[in-house]
Amino acid sequence: MVNFNFRSLEIGIEEAILLFLITIEILDFFRIIPAELEFVEKTVAIITVLFLTYKVSLSWILIGERFKNLDILITAGFFFLGLRSALGFVISASLEQSYFQPFYKLVVMNISFLEKFSFLLGILIFIVISVIMIGFPIRKESFLKMIHEHGLSKTFFQKIARFCMIYL
Repeated sequence: MVNFNFRSLEIGIEEAILLFLITIEILDFFRIIPAELEFVEKTVAIITVLFLTYKVSLSWILIGERFKNLDILITAGFFFLGLRSALGFVISASLEQSYFQPFYKLVVMNISFLEKFSFLLGILIFIVISVIMIGFPIRKESFLKMIHEHGLSKTFFQKIARFCMIYL
């Protein structure tokens, strides 16, 4: 006989969010959820991906030291670059009846501007991050250290090469 204790599961917030997202996706597959709940699911999924991007700390991966402000900028850059897929959801959701219909109509009317603006802003953020990180020394075992970058960039060509590597 197996003794099962529900208290030993230790379900945290991450597991609860993941369970929520999986459940909503299954219900969405069978088309039995309202459009409002689908909007909430997409919003939670985007926030979760952005949170995980921040927690991974791409500044630590690149240069071997965590800079929270740079991680926030990197997350914002990914948000603006990924906004196009969220706008695609809004276009498809605008065809359904929903409480968010006025919001959907506003977004659809300005979709061209929003796509261009968010893409350019995302690219600009990554250019600024790359320029800022040129002056940082490469520490520990990091991505840039693995490709034979170390110390500070001294010459103009070293700075251009480091900018390109960080930007890529």
